[in-house]
Amino acid sequence: MDAGVIAGIAGAGGAAVGGLCAVWGARIGVRGAADSAQQQVRDQAYTAHGRWLHERRIDTYAEFLNVWDTAARSLRPVWETVDRVARLDATDHDDYVHVAEELLASVKDVAVPVEAMLERVPMVGPARAQDAGEVMVSALHEMRGETETRIAWLADAASSIPTRGWEPWNASDRQAMGTRQAFVEVAHAVLDAAPQLPE
Repeated sequence: MDAGVIAGIAGAGGAAVGGLCAVWGARIGVRGAADSAQQQVRDQAYTAHGRWLHERRIDTYAEFLNVWDTAARSLRPVWETVDRVARLDATDHDDYVHVAEELLASVKDVAVPVEAMLERVPMVGPARAQDAGEVMVSALHEMRGETETRIAWLADAASSIPTRGWEPWNASDRQAMGTRQAFVEVAHAVLDAAPQLPE
């Protein structure tokens, strides 16, 4: 065979191999670009979800604190009312009993809206926020229990009107405010943490 024919065949073969390599390389490049685009879309979706979750947490934590504060603040006036009524020196003890019944009815369900709001906390997480919220609800129940004891004292004919003292209230109030502060600290830690992209 002529050397020129051999060179032509070799050149055509080389061109074919080169063409195949170019096509293969282009395919790898397109695949890499597609994978990169998909990863970018996933990262953007994760970031958007992180922002959405962050906003839901802010709203949920703030509403839980607001509902809890309203419930906790509603108990102190009951103690003040007991003191006021006790100083009236009513001639008929049934008057004290009647007021005590009304006051007991007013505090009976004080924790219900707080417990209902607490049910939303696990929906936005994390578990440590729910745990801190449950401790707050327990402290509110203790405040309510001390308040009910105070009211029962008013209705007790053998009680030493006009005073039983505020120390039980002060102790339960201090404990409750401590649990509130603990929840706030957990909430801040959760909200300050940047969302992590998945591996």
